[in-house]
Amino acid sequence: MTRQDHLRRSTRKRGFDAGAAARRARAAPARLDRAHRLLPLVLCWLLVPACDGFEPPDDPHCFHDELTLQIHARPVERLDLLIWIDDSPSMVEEQAALAAQLPAMLRDLLTPPDLDGDTRPEWPEVEDLHVGVVAPGAPTTSPLPGCLGPEGSGGGCLLRDPPVAATGCSATYPPFQAWDSRRDDAADAERIADDLACVASVGTAGCPYAQPFASVLRALTVEAGAGGCNEGFLRDDASLLVLFVSDGDDGSASAAHPELFDPDAPLGPPELRAALQPELLEPVPAVAAALRAALPDRARYRIMLGMVVGVPPDSPMCLGPGDCLEGCLARPEMTVALDPADPTRLVPSCSTTQATAAPPRRFVELARSFGSSAAVVSICGTDWSHALSPATYRPLEPWQENVCLHRDLPLAEGECVPDCGVVETLDDDRPCPEDPECPAAWCPEATAGDLPDLTPCVEPTTGGECRPYKRDLGLVTGDDGVARRQCLVRAAARAWDPATGTCGWPEEHGWFYRPAEESPAACAALMFHYEGYGGGLESGSRAEVRCGWTTCEGDDAGSTD
Repeated sequence: MTRQDHLRRSTRKRGFDAGAAARRARAAPARLDRAHRLLPLVLCWLLVPACDGFEPPDDPHCFHDELTLQIHARPVERLDLLIWIDDSPSMVEEQAALAAQLPAMLRDLLTPPDLDGDTRPEWPEVEDLHVGVVAPGAPTTSPLPGCLGPEGSGGGCLLRDPPVAATGCSATYPPFQAWDSRRDDAADAERIADDLACVASVGTAGCPYAQPFASVLRALTVEAGAGGCNEGFLRDDASLLVLFVSDGDDGSASAAHPELFDPDAPLGPPELRAALQPELLEPVPAVAAALRAALPDRARYRIMLGMVVGVPPDSPMCLGPGDCLEGCLARPEMTVALDPADPTRLVPSCSTTQATAAPPRRFVELARSFGSSAAVVSICGTDWSHALSPATYRPLEPWQENVCLHRDLPLAEGECVPDCGVVETLDDDRPCPEDPECPAAWCPEATAGDLPDLTPCVEPTTGGECRPYKRDLGLVTGDDGVARRQCLVRAAARAWDPATGTCGWPEEHGWFYRPAEESPAACAALMFHYEGYGGGLESGSRAEVRCGWTTCEGDDAGSTD
């Protein structure tokens, strides 16, 4: 028996092949042509006493390693909500629509509905909320009306005095509204919703150079610290949701290009300069990095972005989570071009009785960089509620949405799915979310103790195997006497692209692995891809993850094709 055969037998004896189905779907076979030969990973579950039956290879050139993590999914209990509203002259109808929808959107945060009648709210309530509307301005050198000076005085501050007087509104308000479920009731929620609608009346006399990214960054940095106008708004232990509402695009200028504001520069009308000269703007990746850096290390991955912007309302590839917008910028409607009928404006990306908007390319690019922590809604649509609904986002801790492993998992070239496993334990005995493509009725009874050798689920008509998004592993009773359901979370298939030498986006819902250079969390991470099925990890649940692998050093004697 060769050394490789011995190792293969040893690792497979207790190996859990989480990616077997994914590898069957790959077009290109894996090739092990590295100096370090990577054998199949070995999964040793925390739910069983030990790695029963695993015999580490008796070879001085090989070693076995394991990685174990415990994950707890917690709802967003404390939320800081920052709202930026476009104050350009074209926003009259859109601001009226926002004023009509904002109170209901806020109520859903504080008192979530029970839409399916199961006596459980659709999402956990936000127990502690700070909400404020940021002044739209940012520093410029433009002399035009509505523009701030180079110091940006007042820009980025939370509004206290509504720029537009409205019936039933006060002349001044606190810089932000605060809600605490331990102190406040439904009447307080209504008051906060009404006050927020008043403060959100930002008017339409703003600077033609719209700089939402710069304004929000100033609100979260310069003005958020001690002595700043927003002191006390941000909290270290709260999640942050930034909501943008605009019928244009971001035009945050790069400090290296002050000519953007030069009235004598041959760059076109002020309202169009940013769209026609994007090279003069702050790069979007730099904006994304600055947003994350604005919060303490323990909170920087709890940032969510909601965007009510001018994407076409009938284009699914431009709507929803940021990680589903890959094809949006290639849509014809998203092309920046002067309107032949009126060269003082751009060809609209969408136009309805409620709104006419320009292509929001930079908004979409920023949403994509935040993945499932961002959501895009069309300002030309009639319902904007998804932009504030907790069901739209998965505002989890970094080790929930992006489970940092603190080291890379060894994958051979051509491999995309590590042999790790994720078992979720819910907080009660409710069933695992049903997967209509592989319902629980097709799966034999199983428990975590049966891992890794589960009897597969089978489609009764064709006899083909299937893997549900979450497979029922039965009930376990804890030391507190409470019975809780366990679910095996599926490892999502990913295809290897030999042309680029990278793994594609998951081809199905489930967890997947991204090395540090591909991960938005800048760490080797397990991530969740889902639409429906109850999300990634359900609020209040816990999960256990464990990976193991054997690595051998040596010559090419053990290589396989």
